[in-house]
Amino acid sequence: MFKNRPKLISKRYILIITVILLLTQITRIYNFWVKLVRGDEFLFSVIVSGGNEKCQFKLNNWPFSIENCHKYQTGSELKLIGRLSASSDKQLFKTKKLNVKVISVNKNPITSVLGWINDIAGQMRVGRDRVVVMLMGYMPNAPLALLIDMPFGQIVDLPDPIYHDLKTIGMLHVVAASGYNVGLVAGLAGALAARFRRPHSLVIWWLGMLLYLFLSDFSISILRAYLMFILKKAAESTGRIYHNFLLLTTAVFLFLLLKPWLFLNLSFQLSVGATLGLILFSEKINQPLSNVFKTINFHNQFTSSYIIEPLATALAAQLITTPILLWHFGEVTAFSFVANLVLLWMTPFLTIGGLILFTLGAVSLVLPFMEKFIAFFSIYIWFYADIFIKLAVAMAQTFLFEIKIRPNILIITSFTMSMFFNIFSHKQNHAQKALFSLG
Repeated sequence: MFKNRPKLISKRYILIITVILLLTQITRIYNFWVKLVRGDEFLFSVIVSGGNEKCQFKLNNWPFSIENCHKYQTGSELKLIGRLSASSDKQLFKTKKLNVKVISVNKNPITSVLGWINDIAGQMRVGRDRVVVMLMGYMPNAPLALLIDMPFGQIVDLPDPIYHDLKTIGMLHVVAASGYNVGLVAGLAGALAARFRRPHSLVIWWLGMLLYLFLSDFSISILRAYLMFILKKAAESTGRIYHNFLLLTTAVFLFLLLKPWLFLNLSFQLSVGATLGLILFSEKINQPLSNVFKTINFHNQFTSSYIIEPLATALAAQLITTPILLWHFGEVTAFSFVANLVLLWMTPFLTIGGLILFTLGAVSLVLPFMEKFIAFFSIYIWFYADIFIKLAVAMAQTFLFEIKIRPNILIITSFTMSMFFNIFSHKQNHAQKALFSLG
């Protein structure tokens, strides 16, 4: 039946990639991974940027400082020896302090460009913060932080009570930018670029996407989704059949090749896990849910778009992210799918509203008369953001969300085996129907 179907993942491809990784990265793997696990000193590098006046840097979630980094030229690559300080629970991924020592300095055209990009990113953060401060005059901190974080990720700190309530009900992912945001921005940039002819339209589209990357602080989940989006477009433009699982594994491979410590980054783990869950389980969950709604004669365009699809998406993503959260935090909310069902349908509206609000704020810095539009628009978007927050707070106080799931080795092992079975079965069945999800 599928005699002539194209082979989307071949053993030869996997073998070649594995051999290349081992041959080119064996020294790097030893100098970082082996020594990191043993607690020895390991090697890595950073690029000096002109805007880093406090000489503060970060490797994964480990902050560190370089003494007198101002004596190095902007764009210089510093090769460092690092050692993780001991943590109270003796778990390396929770270590809070990294001690480093500079062993060599190098500067070339590539590092100069990277330093220049870091300088631009610093300037963009200053401008972004000016916009946020200006918008604080139009609504309280909590709804404004929610509206800014939904499109751009957690660039504004949510008030601690709201952050805790979202975490309690399992809805903290709504303020973590991901592939949905990349797709949304790509669509808006494409709509704007469509008004111009080539090559101007392509330039405008790429500028819009780059601007979003800078404003989101180059969030790792956005970069991952952005790379998958580029790979998908490249496959479409060359007439090739793309495979979601292959796109994801290729993006993850490239990231870990350049920055192997991302494997220990919780945001990276959750981003990849959520996307993998959508690829493997989304359709398998969507179909049974649709059948249930058809059985009770409640299946229509509204329930399909605002109840079934959001619930299937949330459940599919949580099937992979739940074991990750259990590993890091020891427990998760058992009924988070209820909160997703109640609140998830509002997130597209609030995400688009937050993007519009930020755009109006940025424009008003140049054209002050735009503040009138901000005052008008903020009244309506504030109303919906306030509803979202009040519903989240109300649910967090109910007994339902006090029920927690705690790790069980047998359950996690069984789930892991089931996940790998789904990966390989998905590879075999994917030739029948190609789908693409940014996660």
